[in-house]
Amino acid sequence: MKKSNNLAKKLLVIGLAVVLLAVCVSSPTFSWFNRPESATGGSVSLSVPYGDTAPGTSSPALSMMGYDGSNVSMVHYISTDDGLSFSDQEGGSGPVNPQNQIPTDGIGTQKGSNRVYFKTVLTNSNTFAQNVSLYIRNFQPGTTGTTCVGVNQPIKSFKNYSNYDNPKASAVKSSTNGPTTKRIYYEVYSSNGTNWYSSNASPQVCWGTSTTDMSNNGSNANWITLTWMKDGTNTKMYYADLPSNANQLFFTTGSSWGGNSLNRSQTFTNLTGDGLSRTKSLLFKHSGNYDSTGYNNAQFTVEQTNGVYLLEYYKSATLATGDTIDLSLVIGTQYGGNSIKYYSDNTDIATVDEDTGVVTAGNTAGTANIRFVIKSQHDDYLHNPNETGEFKDYKCTVTVKAYSSSNKTFPNAPIVTNLLIPGRSANTNDNDKNNIVEVYWFIQNGDDLYGTATANAKPTFTNVYLGL
Repeated sequence: MKKSNNLAKKLLVIGLAVVLLAVCVSSPTFSWFNRPESATGGSVSLSVPYGDTAPGTSSPALSMMGYDGSNVSMVHYISTDDGLSFSDQEGGSGPVNPQNQIPTDGIGTQKGSNRVYFKTVLTNSNTFAQNVSLYIRNFQPGTTGTTCVGVNQPIKSFKNYSNYDNPKASAVKSSTNGPTTKRIYYEVYSSNGTNWYSSNASPQVCWGTSTTDMSNNGSNANWITLTWMKDGTNTKMYYADLPSNANQLFFTTGSSWGGNSLNRSQTFTNLTGDGLSRTKSLLFKHSGNYDSTGYNNAQFTVEQTNGVYLLEYYKSATLATGDTIDLSLVIGTQYGGNSIKYYSDNTDIATVDEDTGVVTAGNTAGTANIRFVIKSQHDDYLHNPNETGEFKDYKCTVTVKAYSSSNKTFPNAPIVTNLLIPGRSANTNDNDKNNIVEVYWFIQNGDDLYGTATANAKPTFTNVYLGL
C-alpha cells in the first residue's frame, strides 16, 4: 500500500510539470528567450533577431510562433492643443519622431504650455496577442527645469525623472556624542567686593582627579580661567567646562599661589558624589565666610543645577532643492538647556527656522552648516554664534543636491510596460480595431509634489522604441 501511494505522488508531480510546460509554451505573456529590442523610428515594425528555425531542427523557433512581439508596429502623433486632439485627427502633418518635437528652448514652466503630448498607435498584425513595452532610449532630463513623463491612457502613471535617483530628505545623527565636558558655575557673594566678580578679576578654577593633584595648593593640578557671564542677567556669575575625569577643585582669584593675599575657596574632593555629570551641573555659591587659617579659604555651598549639554545631535543631512527636513533637537533626549536656537551659515543653500529647526533647501546645490545654540537657565550658552569657542565644531552639515546632473542618463526609460496588444481577426476582410491600442503620454516640466519648475526643462533622448 505504501509503494502504491509513492507511485501516485510521483505521477502527480510529473503530471503537474507537463501542465506547467504546456502553459509556458502556449502563453503569449511568457517566454524563455531574451526579450529583444527593435528597430526605431517614426513608424516601425518589431523585428525578430532569431533564425527561421529552432537551432538543430527544421521546426519553427518558439520566437517565430508569434510570442515575441513580432508584427507589432507603432506610429507617433503630436498634439498642438495641449492634448485635446492630435495631428492625425486634425489633418496635420501626420506621424512624427518624438525626439524632434521638444522645443529647442525647452518645455515651458506655465500650466497649459508645460507639456508636450503624444499619441502612439500600436498595431498588431499577427493573429496572436502580443505583450510589448514602450521605452525612451538614452533619456536625459537635463540640468534645468523638472522633467517628468506621464501616461493618461490606457493606464495612469507619472514619474519625475529629474528627481528619480535623488535621495529623499534624510538625516544622520552623530555616531559619537557631543562634548564630554562637565559644566560648573561659580556665584560670588555680593558683599565680598568687586575683585571676585568684575571683568578685571579673571578668577580661575583649579581642578584635578585626586588629592595628589590638588596638594601644595594645586601645583600639580590644572587651571582654567572662568568665563564671566557678562551677557547674562547675573553679572556675579562665572562658568567653566571641566574635563570628564575632573573630580576635585577649588576656586581662586589669582593665577598662582601668593600666600595670605590669595583669595581661594575650600577644596571640593568629590564632584561626582556631589552630582556633577555630563547632563547635570553644579552651582558653587560663595557664602562670604572664611576660616581662621592663613589661607583665607572662603567657604562655599554647592548645589546641583541644570546647565547646558549636548548628548546627541544631527551630524549630517541630505535633501533635494526645495525640500524641507526637521533637524530639531529634543530637550532631555539630545540636549539640555531651557532654550535652543538654530542658525545657518549659508542661507543661499539652506535656511532654518531658528525656533523650530526646520531646514528648507534653496534652489542651488551646495552645503550649509546648521549650528545649535543652547542656552541654560543661568543665561550661558553651549555655543554662541557671535563668538568662537570649543563647541563651534558641533554642527549639522546639510548637503543640498540638484534635481538632475548633466551626466544623468536613463538608457531605457519606460513609458508603458507589459502592454497586451490583441491579435487581428483571422478573416482578412474584417475591419475590426481590436488589434490596435493607443497610448496617450506626455513629457512635462514641473512636478507639484516637488514644487513648481523655475526654468524651462530641456530633456534629450535618442528615440522612442518598441521592446518586450
